[in-house]
Amino acid sequence: MSEAGTGLDAMPVVRSLRDFDPGSGSRLERLIFTHRRTVVAVSAAVTCLLGAVAATRHVVNADFAKTMPTSHPYVRTWLEYAHELRGLGNVLHVVVENVRGDVYDPEYLEALRSITDELFLTPGVERRWVKSLWMPAVRWVEVTEEGRLKLREA
Repeated sequence: MSEAGTGLDAMPVVRSLRDFDPGSGSRLERLIFTHRRTVVAVSAAVTCLLGAVAATRHVVNADFAKTMPTSHPYVRTWLEYAHELRGLGNVLHVVVENVRGDVYDPEYLEALRSITDELFLTPGVERRWVKSLWMPAVRWVEVTEEGRLKLREA
């Protein structure tokens, strides 16, 4: 193992420019340091030129599909059915069907109310956009037995 001072002793500090040996260093070092202003100017010009070329060829692409991991099974399933989901955004549609009767069945209405309440109170749900027969913003038209139209509000 070498002593601590031998590496620094081989490269003494030159305190004055007249003590500097202009023939020291390799040819590349002498070329660069002798013409350093030219080297800096050429480097700045090349940087500006390449920056201008890159800026003119830059295309802004905010394509959501290119950011998704297409090898993931959920994403593959989404891509398979994407044509059916156009325009929905981050919307979840929950359909509750009464297979044993009509919409006025008391059991069905109670089930619908329970599902609406549960979805409405789910964390992360934008509550102002929840729509159901049980929401106050929902209105519908009812035809009475006499054939008259009646506006209803939930």
